[in-house]
Amino acid sequence: NPIFLAIENIFPERFGGHPEELKYVIDESRKWFVDFLTKKEIWFGIQERAKDTYEGTLKGENPHYKPGISKEEAERMANTYIKATFDTGHANIWRKFWQIKPGQTIEGADKDFKQWYLKEFEKLAKGGYIGNIHLTDNFGFQDDHTAPGQGNAPIKEVMDILKKYGYDKSITVEPGA
Repeated sequence: NPIFLAIENIFPERFGGHPEELKYVIDESRKWFVDFLTKKEIWFGIQERAKDTYEGTLKGENPHYKPGISKEEAERMANTYIKATFDTGHANIWRKFWQIKPGQTIEGADKDFKQWYLKEFEKLAKGGYIGNIHLTDNFGFQDDHTAPGQGNAPIKEVMDILKKYGYDKSITVEPGA
């Protein structure tokens, strides 16, 4: 398997922790990757060697440009080399921010949260974002790193979704905080 960049869904309090933010970071990184390979000039400040002055322009020579690579080939490469590491425990910490609806039971709110969690995870799996899994559990309030099945993260359902979409990459079990 090729080596790839695997951006992790870190904690809810940090950008990239929400599944939609994680998708955004990966999508934008993939766009930059494509630009680096296919454009002769890139925005000033992201190239290897910058000019001494702006001289009225914000673009400069792109040292990463690869003549002959089509945009479609660069997009395939970006999808291969930029993926997500999905940490099941980090995603479960969103539980502490879940709002119980008026008149709803805690069990009902837990069911709604689980449904949301799995829907968001399935979007990532179906979209080809997942490149690595950190399998860990907790009770939804902190990163306890309990063994899978010892907390309330929907571990079995995550594994079912991975199987559904043919995931055959790395799974790292992270018990023991």
